[in-house]
Amino acid sequence: MIGVNSLHSAGRLRSRSLCSVRYGRDFRMIDPFRYPRTPRSRSLKPLMFPDLLGKAQDGQNHPQARKRKKVQCATRALYNSIKNEKLQWTIDEEEMRKSFSELGDTSQADSTSKQMKSMASGGKPLVAMAQPSGALLYKNGFLVRKVHADSDGKRTPRGKRGWKTFYGILKGLVLYLQKGEYRPDKQLTDEDLKNAVSIHHSLAMRAADYSKRPNVFYLRTADWRVYLFQAPNTEQMQSWITRINTVSAMFSAPPFPAAIGSQKKFARPLLPGSTSKLSQEDQVQSQEARFRAISTELAELRSYPPDRKVKGRELEEYRQRDEYLEFEKTRYGTYAMLLRAKIRCGEDDLSVFEAQILEDNGLQRAHSSPTLQDSSQASQASQGSSSKEPVGCSGIGKGSKRTEGQRYSYRQAVKNNTNEAMDKPPFRQNQNCGNWELKERLGMGSFAHVYLYQHHDTSEKIAVKMCRLELTARNKDRWSREIQIMKKLNNLNVVTARDVPEEMKHIALNDLPLLAMEYCSKGDLRKMLSKPENCCGLKESEVLSLLNDVGSGIQYLHENKIIHRDLKPENVVLQDVNGKLVHKIIDLGYAKDLDQGSLCTSFVGTLQYLAPELFENKPYTVTVDYWSFGTMIFECSCGIRPFLHNLQPVQWASKVRNKGPKDIMAVEELNGEVRFSTHLPYPNNLSRTLLEPMEMLLQLMLKWDPVQRGGKTNADSKKPLCFEVLEQILCMKVVHILNMTTAQVHSFQLAPDESLHSLQRRIETETKIELVNQELLQETGVSLDPRKPAAQCVLDGVRGWDSYIIYLFDKSLTKYSGPFSARQLPDKVNTIVREAKSQLPLVVLKKVWGEAVSYICGLKDDYSRLFQGQRAAMLSLLRYNTNLTRCKNGMFAFSQQLKAKLDFFKSSIQYDLEKYSDQMHYGISSEKMLKAWQENEEKAAAYAQVAEVSHLDEEIMSLHSEIVELQRSPYARRQGDVMEQLEEKAIELYKQQKMKCRTPDPDVSSDSSEMVKAIIQTVQNQDKVLRDLYTHLGKILLSKQKIIDLFPRIEKTLENIKDADNTVMQMQIKRQREFWHLLKIACAQNSTRNSIAASPESSNPLQVSQWAQSAQPISAPHPLTSLPGPNDSDAAPRLLQENQKYLSQLTSLMQEAADEQSKSVVDQDWSWTKYETLSTKLQKRNV
Repeated sequence: MIGVNSLHSAGRLRSRSLCSVRYGRDFRMIDPFRYPRTPRSRSLKPLMFPDLLGKAQDGQNHPQARKRKKVQCATRALYNSIKNEKLQWTIDEEEMRKSFSELGDTSQADSTSKQMKSMASGGKPLVAMAQPSGALLYKNGFLVRKVHADSDGKRTPRGKRGWKTFYGILKGLVLYLQKGEYRPDKQLTDEDLKNAVSIHHSLAMRAADYSKRPNVFYLRTADWRVYLFQAPNTEQMQSWITRINTVSAMFSAPPFPAAIGSQKKFARPLLPGSTSKLSQEDQVQSQEARFRAISTELAELRSYPPDRKVKGRELEEYRQRDEYLEFEKTRYGTYAMLLRAKIRCGEDDLSVFEAQILEDNGLQRAHSSPTLQDSSQASQASQGSSSKEPVGCSGIGKGSKRTEGQRYSYRQAVKNNTNEAMDKPPFRQNQNCGNWELKERLGMGSFAHVYLYQHHDTSEKIAVKMCRLELTARNKDRWSREIQIMKKLNNLNVVTARDVPEEMKHIALNDLPLLAMEYCSKGDLRKMLSKPENCCGLKESEVLSLLNDVGSGIQYLHENKIIHRDLKPENVVLQDVNGKLVHKIIDLGYAKDLDQGSLCTSFVGTLQYLAPELFENKPYTVTVDYWSFGTMIFECSCGIRPFLHNLQPVQWASKVRNKGPKDIMAVEELNGEVRFSTHLPYPNNLSRTLLEPMEMLLQLMLKWDPVQRGGKTNADSKKPLCFEVLEQILCMKVVHILNMTTAQVHSFQLAPDESLHSLQRRIETETKIELVNQELLQETGVSLDPRKPAAQCVLDGVRGWDSYIIYLFDKSLTKYSGPFSARQLPDKVNTIVREAKSQLPLVVLKKVWGEAVSYICGLKDDYSRLFQGQRAAMLSLLRYNTNLTRCKNGMFAFSQQLKAKLDFFKSSIQYDLEKYSDQMHYGISSEKMLKAWQENEEKAAAYAQVAEVSHLDEEIMSLHSEIVELQRSPYARRQGDVMEQLEEKAIELYKQQKMKCRTPDPDVSSDSSEMVKAIIQTVQNQDKVLRDLYTHLGKILLSKQKIIDLFPRIEKTLENIKDADNTVMQMQIKRQREFWHLLKIACAQNSTRNSIAASPESSNPLQVSQWAQSAQPISAPHPLTSLPGPNDSDAAPRLLQENQKYLSQLTSLMQEAADEQSKSVVDQDWSWTKYETLSTKLQKRNV
């Protein structure tokens, strides 16, 4: 028996009922008839304790009386312990100290006790328990983590959110996130323990749906939290994912049994904090068995989806269980494949194992775990989120903005995915058709269902439409006709038919063929219109895209003699083609009887888009598609249908019949009167330039008379007027200018080949900003080129002011003080703001609250555009700063060059003056040259001031510091978090209001206090963030103006430096010319002296003596005194020969000196030109 008085619970705090699980089997052995084993009672229930403890049975009723008594004693002690003792954490303090010693020095008792105290006082016990003694270091490196919530689940305080860089250390089953680089002697701080993440039972996967940053991956832990990490590169991201999943697979143990009691409310099984002690082979077999069990349970769950009429709580339970099983299936599938691959690799070193995986380009399911039955699902699990969003992370990237680190909100998942589980087909074992796997049911129509199939090997997806059994003969005929029509059509904006795979043909429910089509993954237009942010219409770029795609598709159908007859948002799907959303028309030739009876059966729910003549059973033409298309355009532009959208067609048809030919809208006032209008209602998201042509297009398409509808047909193009107007709208080149001085958007339609100067004149007229003061910036901060036409403001293929905009700045101002243009508050929204407590019918409130949501979303978008304008100004400032740095570097280089030349020139002049002074007594002298050299020395000293640029350098460095501070400022980053939260709040209120409108009681009313509160808070917050934005923008513009003011000064300084440089070079050249002139004179004199000395006829001892005495100092003995006299006839020829030899050598030396002129003349040794040196050389040679 165990000591039940000291019973504790490891890991998460256990339910008291869980503590009795292991004793249920023994109690059933006491009396299996009294406590039978049933599917609902698989373990001992706590309610049985009093019954067992209070009713002692004798041996007559229980054959196993002795065993019963022993178990009864144990039960009594266990019951009292559970009842009276507080469940605690089971933490081995000695083992924890050993774990800490692996990362830090535990010799300091204070540090250790502090860590232990932190863990015991609600820190992170899971982290400590997941860290075994002697844990190995598996990986380390830098990671950037998205911080939105602290480890305790509370929201991170403002100012500490965002991405933070840590040094990640995967040691054992704990990922430590430390500040700074890892050192073995570095102790764990409280902050390190707080940031640590246990990877026990976790799964890492690539964040394919996160597009704001590259190389990002998710980490979902055992406590159902999701962490977002960014790796330095793709290789490191894959390495972290593989390493975390491999370590988790090596040590993760099976979960505890489910809690005892009612299983109606779903709860995730508890996971053990201890590690698995199994061998690798046993571990992988255990995980494969777990994978198969979960797959079976998931299949059973999906085979019996709840009915739509069940209670919301049951739906919630179903979705919770489905999501949990899907995630666990992915996790165990990934674990099993990694361990299989590791066993097959035969390497304990995870680095080698990881390198082999990367070399093989990932794990292939067929080679990793052949024992698993559901190979396709496991392969999908191994690939993480390569083909779709990460499994088990629904709610991330799907509209729900759950903060990282917080516990997953199933209620939020239910709201975001209301119809997902209900639309799934019943999953059975026979749903695979060869290599094609049934993934889900995409939708169901009046007589057909559409299913999604995916190929195992190629991952190709197709939509297969299957006809229902109970079809009439006429509908069967139309079904066959639709297939024939689909096969002959080929247009980008009409869904394309595909060949039905041979493996699928046997699944048809009748003799009618299947229809295979391309799969459009982005849903339909109705789904887009149903988003709360689109309740007042789509964005302008989306409306223009719809006009282009659907208009092209309709014209293609009409050219092929096909009338769709059922155009509506549900029959327009979206597909991602090369990063661009493309609209495609579906449901062609489908079947609509035009007699009154068939209309009631086949068009239920879609009558709002039908042309009037179809109600009256009149002949129809292609103009019925014009009406449907016009109705759809109106709804996409304004969020509502044009004519009495709250009424059914049979009700509004009689009221709208008498509308004017140009009326495109009809609304019913509170007094019951119907009011018509020729204009699009406000609010909408269309620019002013587009409103008039759009209204003209709708006036042509929404004419009541089918003969006049669409306008006259052009005889040349064979197109009706409505499609010509449509082409004109799509061909319009409209530039959208955001005036940053007033926060107002101006739109200008460009004429063909219009110049930028002409556009600026129009901008000057409308904004009152003079042309010379206009600065037009693109989003990248690049100014528009005045040499190019104005069409540079419009990007090819990009339409709509919400997609691309030009930012206008006034260069004469550095501070914009307004007045700023404010978004117009819709009339109905203004009414509820003034009378927030006024009770209005829910139907009315739904529309008004929709406009309020649109207004709040518009305020957020306005701030986003202004922030983008501030960012463009900052990028422009950085470009100016780059040019300033380039100019500064050029100026500094020329300055240093000038200083070097001045130093060289001054040194040369000083040396020349010194040497000139030394030889002027016995050599050549020139007072004029001496004076010129002295003047040049003075000029060189004056030019030294020109080369001094330190004062400009200090100003530029100070300006650089200002720019760096502007970049670091918190206002340089987006400050719209509060506005986004208020937007989410308003959207949630609108969703709740829509749910209330489904009540059968039409007289229910409500007030608007909550929505008005959200509106006021949004307006106040926008005022605050705009003040901060314009304050920061003023600093940017001031720094930019300082740079602009510096450019002329730098240019002037650079000009002076270049002038001084040229002057110094000219002075140097002049000095060199003078020097060589002196050298020429000296050489000429020396040549003359040598000629005199070499002539025997003119040799006179007296003359030679006098010449020698006059050519050298008195103290120096003349070397020629030893020359032979005229009476020495033998020595004279020899002397003449030697003199000629020396003259030849002198000439050679002078030639060499001339050849080396390109070198430094100053560094040459010119002492040989002196007479004394020459005489000395002659004496040495004579000796």
